[in-house]
Amino acid sequence: MAETLKELARAQEIYNYRSRQAREIKQAGRKVLGYFCCYPPLEIMSALDSSPVRILGDIVPSLLFLSIPLAREEYRMIDNICKRKEEL
Repeated sequence: MAETLKELARAQEIYNYRSRQAREIKQAGRKVLGYFCCYPPLEIMSALDSSPVRILGDIVPSLLFLSIPLAREEYRMIDNICKRKEEL
């Protein structure tokens, strides 16, 4: 049980600090390639000698974020793009 909690804490740390991780990768001289949804070809991105980093990945958007009309529409647009790609 303790090992599982330790692993979950590590996963949460990676999720919460992914922007910091992207900066560290860039400072190390590697290219960072951001993507929006969960369908990009990560293997191809990696083959291009870049590090893929998800830039919009919150499972549940915050209420503050959704209270801003432009941000809300952007979130819906990205969600619709991902759904359309899934249908193809």
